[in-house]
Parts: sequence; C-alpha cells; structure tokens
Amino acid sequence: MRDVSPAIEGRAAGPDGTSALAGAAYLLLFFASGFAALVYQVLWQRMLTFFGGADVYSVTIIVSAFMGGLGFGSLAGGHLADRVRPRSGLLAFALCEAAVALFAFFSSSIYYDLLYVRLGDWAPTKMVMAAVIFGVTLWPTFFMGMSLPLLARALTTDPRRPAHWVPLLYGMNTVGAACGSLFAVLVLFRTFDFVTNIRLGAAITTACAAAALAGYLLRRGEDVGTRAAPVAAESRPQVEPSTGSSFSMSTWAAVYALSGFVALSLEILWFRILGVIVKSNAFTFGRLLSVYLLAPMLGAVIAAWLRQTIQHRRAVLTHRLCGTHPDGRRLSDVPASHGTHYPAEHTGAR
Repeated sequence: MRDVSPAIEGRAAGPDGTSALAGAAYLLLFFASGFAALVYQVLWQRMLTFFGGADVYSVTIIVSAFMGGLGFGSLAGGHLADRVRPRSGLLAFALCEAAVALFAFFSSSIYYDLLYVRLGDWAPTKMVMAAVIFGVTLWPTFFMGMSLPLLARALTTDPRRPAHWVPLLYGMNTVGAACGSLFAVLVLFRTFDFVTNIRLGAAITTACAAAALAGYLLRRGEDVGTRAAPVAAESRPQVEPSTGSSFSMSTWAAVYALSGFVALSLEILWFRILGVIVKSNAFTFGRLLSVYLLAPMLGAVIAAWLRQTIQHRRAVLTHRLCGTHPDGRRLSDVPASHGTHYPAEHTGAR
C-alpha cells in the first residue's frame, strides 16, 4: 500500500511513521467486521425460517429486511461522517460495532425463544411477517450499514476526498463477508449449536469494537489544541459539478438504486434456480451467498485501480498539453536529467 491516506500519517500512524501498517490494520479490522456480519446473516436467516418459513417468499423477505437496514444505516452513517472529525469517526465506528455485538449476544432469545417458541403458532400475513422481520433485524443491520462511511471518514482528513479508501474498505469487507458465509456453513453449522455460533460472532465483533477504540485512544494527539467540533460548513462535502455528463446527483442515485434493485432480484432468482439444481439444503444459501459476494469485491478492487490509473493518465496528459511539470515549472525550464516523473500526489489519486 504505497498511497496511504494522510489521516493515518504522522501522529495517527504513530511516531515511527508506519502509516502503511496502520492502513493495513484498518483494512484487517473491516475484514473481521464483514466476516462476523455474514456469520450473523447466515445464522439469523436460518433461525428466522423457523418463524417465517423456508420458501422463496420468506427468504426474499429476510434478505430484503437485511439489505433495507444496511441501506438506512449507510445513509445515516454518511450524514454523520460529514459532521465529525476523523478521530471521532473511529469512535463512532467502535460504538456501532459494540451495538451489533450487544444485540448478537441476545439475538437467539429474540429469533428463537420469542418468534419461534412463543409465536410459532401465529400465522401472520406476508405483509405483517415482513414488518416483524424488518423490525427485529433493523437494530443490527442499521449499525452495520453505518460502519463503512464512518471508517472511511476515520481514514480521510478531507471529507470531500474519501474515494481512495471507500473501494478498499468495501472490497476487504466483502471478502470478509464471503469468508464468513463459507465458514458458517462449512465449519460452524457442523460443529456448534446456534447459540454458540452467534456468540463466537459476537466475540469477533466485540474485538473489532475494542480494536477501533484502541485506535481512537492512540490517535488522541490529533485533537490537541482543537475542540471536537463538527466539520465547518465550508469544508463539508459539496456535490462537484459533473464533467462530461448532464446527470444530476439525484439522477445518479436513482440509477444506482435501480442497479441494486436488479442485483438483489437476480440474487433471489439465482438462489431459487441453483437451489433446485444442487438440491437445496441448510447449507445452500450460505454457499451461494459467498460466491455472490466475491464478484462485487473483485469489481470494487478493479474500480479503485481504474480510477487511480485514469486520473494519473489524465494529469500526465494535461501537463504535457500545457507544457508544464508537476511542480509548476515549464518543461523547457526542467533539466533533462531531472525527468518528468508524475507521482500520485500530483494526479489527485489518493
């Protein structure tokens, strides 16, 4: 990791200046967070089928409830991330992980003891069942959704430039999620009971919260001489004018929402088709989910690489057309032995 965010340089990275190691530690932290999240989803999805059934409609309701909670949490996390300092973003991430762990420790009492044992004879309509499942999954999924924008803020000194860390964090979180899904069906389901498995996941989430809190305490030097005030209005992210496109931010958001609609619809459809082909059982959903998660991870990594490459080449082309060097001098004033190297900091790639 050569290009490390300034948020983890200097004091944030420790006096030895090991910023690359600090960045890797944050990525590993988010990997573990995603690992635990998919352990929860596979286990909770299995437990909720006791209440809602195991047909395609019930699975669709459960998956939709999870994704809805993640979406609402991501919106709230983005709103909060714009208004806190990087160090405070790390503390908020730790609190989100602690909230998920707290719920997980008691989730078996809600999903099994309450919904199945006490309400097992209840036959609600599909709409009522969807509302119940959404209600009992909103707490953990909401805080899971908040984690990405908050951790991205913790690694970015300028809230207007999170583009370097968002794809990396998303990619590592998705890899962890795929591994967690596979681990749940290949190891946990065959080894331990539901309660033990969930508590193992809660232990991982608690460790993530503790690690984030430790990082927060280690970065206390960032706030010396300043008060923890919200980001000034003039430094908050502003929607930059589109270049080469007449689409507004609202239009792009609608397009991206439609993309998610199609993606989740295909996931349910493929789950149904492949479930018939491979003779669906208790392990099928976790296996298919892990495979389905690997493709977005690969796409996020490729997108990050393409973005940095395109920005670098655009900057090089601009300098050559203008006859300038990255340090502001004209190329005619630069000694031939100096060369025309265009480092990342002069290309906008961060």
